[in-house]
Amino acid sequence: MTFEVLNETTILIELTFEEMKKYHITYDTLDSNNNAIKNILNVIKASDKIDTSEKITIEALPVNDGGCFFILTFTPKKKVRYKMRKLSGNSVFKTDNIDNLLDFVSALKVKHQKNLKYEIYKMNESFYMQFPERSQKLHAVMGEFGQISDIVPERINEHGVLLGSIII
Repeated sequence: MTFEVLNETTILIELTFEEMKKYHITYDTLDSNNNAIKNILNVIKASDKIDTSEKITIEALPVNDGGCFFILTFTPKKKVRYKMRKLSGNSVFKTDNIDNLLDFVSALKVKHQKNLKYEIYKMNESFYMQFPERSQKLHAVMGEFGQISDIVPERINEHGVLLGSIII
């Protein structure tokens, strides 16, 4: 068996008629589950010339003497892309008015006593408070004094200015 790495994703393999017999390869039994193909891939993998762990397309071309050329093309797996999304369990309150922020904090002390520490940030002339929960009661109070923000909490932490912390 001889093989040549054509580029980083393609290998050309030549098997003689005798090697086809040795590996019990016929054109009728040729598929990716064939043990002969797996053995050939193991030989190539041992050479460290190309990464064989990717998706493989196998093309077989007959040769006049009864042998065969194989063209193996390795397709890289798709790269996974991640998008930052708002955490499903968090709520972020936003208001553009400091008086509404103070009224919101006062209302929370009455309606939402949890004895938890909350940080207040200022970013782009607005005030933000992040809550590690979602509830209808909390959202109702937010709606009275401001709005529920769609900004990702991590962005507020990174780009906002921390004004202070409160315990409610």
